[in-house]
Amino acid sequence: MFLFLLTFRVLYIFDLGISEHTTQLASPRNDLLFPQVISEINFQKYHTSNETISILQNLQSTYPTLIQTYVIGYSFEGKQIWAAELTNQLTGAALTKPAMLFVGPHHGNEVIGKEIAMYFIYYLLTNYGVNENVSRILDTKTVYVIPCVNVDGNDWTLEGLYQRCNSRPLDDDSDGLFSEDPGEDLDGDGKITNIRKWNETINYWDYWPEGIDSDMDGLCNEDWIGGVDLNRNYPVDWLNYSGHGQYPFSEPETATVRDFVSSHPNIATAIETHSGACCLIYPWAYTSSPTPDNQLYLTLRAKYEGLTGYTYHFIGGCHGTSDDWIYGTQNVIDFTMELFGTAFYPGGWTQFYEDYPDAEVPWQNFSHPQLGEVQIGGWWAFRLYNPPESEIEQWALKVLPMLIDLVDITPEIKIVQLEAIEIDAGLFNISATISNLGFLDTATLQALQTHTNKPVNATISFSANAELVSANQTISFAVIKGNKTANAQWQIRVTGDDYAWVKVTVVSAKGGVDEAFVFFNLPSSAGLAGRRPMMN
Repeated sequence: MFLFLLTFRVLYIFDLGISEHTTQLASPRNDLLFPQVISEINFQKYHTSNETISILQNLQSTYPTLIQTYVIGYSFEGKQIWAAELTNQLTGAALTKPAMLFVGPHHGNEVIGKEIAMYFIYYLLTNYGVNENVSRILDTKTVYVIPCVNVDGNDWTLEGLYQRCNSRPLDDDSDGLFSEDPGEDLDGDGKITNIRKWNETINYWDYWPEGIDSDMDGLCNEDWIGGVDLNRNYPVDWLNYSGHGQYPFSEPETATVRDFVSSHPNIATAIETHSGACCLIYPWAYTSSPTPDNQLYLTLRAKYEGLTGYTYHFIGGCHGTSDDWIYGTQNVIDFTMELFGTAFYPGGWTQFYEDYPDAEVPWQNFSHPQLGEVQIGGWWAFRLYNPPESEIEQWALKVLPMLIDLVDITPEIKIVQLEAIEIDAGLFNISATISNLGFLDTATLQALQTHTNKPVNATISFSANAELVSANQTISFAVIKGNKTANAQWQIRVTGDDYAWVKVTVVSAKGGVDEAFVFFNLPSSAGLAGRRPMMN
């Protein structure tokens, strides 16, 4: 859009107009409407890592301008860890837009998180061009999704083992052997539960996980596959305990998350999934002391409790977690959602077992090859962390409003007015009004206090017949608060009778990139001001 300003050498203004800008962004491109049915996705099924990869590849083939999928790392077993990048590529590159990150399960047994990650991807893609808010989000923002961090544990769990950690061998029973005695499904019911045998000496039951004594040490299933608890392998308050890794980021899975987050500085908000409880968590995880951003977290907590029905609970005692690292060092407002489980379940444990009676398997007599006559049954660990497959979509829809809002609230930097006023012959004052249209500030208080924030930079450039006569070419702002504006001013001198131009580019790590420009038609000085799509 161009505006010819005929007022002679007095004022050259281009007001970009927030309301006009919003209207334009809310209208999806007609040439980006895609089929709404993807038959390969069954949200009444828990998917293996290979099945998830196939779905991601199919989504990219179906929506090539809205999603890119790629390998970002490898697990301890060498399996691929994938990410999805969702944005309308025709309205700008992903890294130039403010972003939200969804991090799927660090714990392999918590497979519901991966399915909700995939549902979130599916929802955004199939609602582009249908839902106005989704269309606006994908036109102006970026969403990154790592469906599953612990792909090894995910696959072992779906094969029947309860695999929280990664697959790095660990000597759980200190016998010099590693991961040599995992559980087995002895009774063939598709579930690894428990064994009990009556002990006449103590007049009570002895309990073991279901299986056999593979290493013949007199104990059953005391040394499972792996491993390191990936959500204890991050550097913020990391503890040198067994199962926390030899050092922070010692595991290929956590190093993959580190490298991805560090190389995507546009991530402003994040959510991570766990299960075993039904609650909302935010930093810090290792201490009850509030973060510098506690007031913001309290505001968002109230909002998200209302949107999802989950309530906040401080768990505590968790050291070296991903959410503390992402918030504490990466300038990201990060939440953790405990999606499903007995802890904080509405109505408590009693209601949980009424709703999910298969969580406790009735005890059945069984002839054990080593222990003799025993009983198999008791708690089924999988159900304590994951809902039935028929309920996957129900639990995804429960958290979906919060996911959408975490994208919506990211900072969004726009030049809403660019003004050129002639204050002397050929001497112009250039003024750019920069607005943060988002709810969040461009830097967290944690980042400002630790001096790890990246400033918002406004840079002026101009044609060869213009020169900067005052102020620095780049003006920096430590932070621009949400729904607030800042102003950058320069003076330039324009000489000669030729055409001249001025461009202002604003770059915010968390708030995106924007630019605007003014043309001068000399010597009559009929100004030409305009705006064009951001150059990549």
